[in-house]
Amino acid sequence: MTWRIIFMKKNEIMEELLDMYDEYVKVNKHGLNVKLAISKGISLEDFKSLQDLYEVAEGFIEQLESEVDVEQTLDRLTETEFLIQDAWGFSKNEDYHYFSFRPKNCLCPKLDNMDRIGTRYRVYNSICPIHNIKTMGD
Repeated sequence: MTWRIIFMKKNEIMEELLDMYDEYVKVNKHGLNVKLAISKGISLEDFKSLQDLYEVAEGFIEQLESEVDVEQTLDRLTETEFLIQDAWGFSKNEDYHYFSFRPKNCLCPKLDNMDRIGTRYRVYNSICPIHNIKTMGD
């Protein structure tokens, strides 16, 4: 194979990847990592389903902001985060969950908890209307 043929094949592959990238970007409502999705072999349909899971998570976050049935909503949000991890092809690990700290009424230190993603440690505020239930139950 000459270098010209190799170069032409690489250009074709690059063109195909750029077209694929553009398709993923069109449906990316949540700012997900498109390059990661493509590199992990996540199909466009599965990427769309992943977007739907993020929508479900956003709905639970909104429910937490209304403080209606917080404990049950936290459980559902945790289940959704596990589904998201599975859809990305990651192992299910609660140490990487952070959505419960996103509601506006969460009084826990958000930056401290973002720094702890990947560890089992979290920082809770004892008067947080969301996590007070969790800390009292632990």
